[in-house]
Amino acid sequence: MTQAITTTFALDPAGKPIPLPAPPFDTTDAFYAAKGRFNALNTCNVWIGRMLRAAGLDFGAWTPTPQSVALSARWFTPTPP
Repeated sequence: MTQAITTTFALDPAGKPIPLPAPPFDTTDAFYAAKGRFNALNTCNVWIGRMLRAAGLDFGAWTPTPQSVALSARWFTPTPP
């Protein structure tokens, strides 16, 4: 999953991810420039699903909303016996 995530970063001429000057939500947050474009069909939630599937996890085929991410997580999370 880490490899899939790092391939989505836009890189500077030295090959390093480009930090964005966006204010963090919390002390552990950071934002970076990315490859590609955001739109109503390619949301951050779609990206989350793509990264989880790249890690080999079962996850919904298209997860454009927070609700679809939550539903997919519930659907594909094994229940203990």
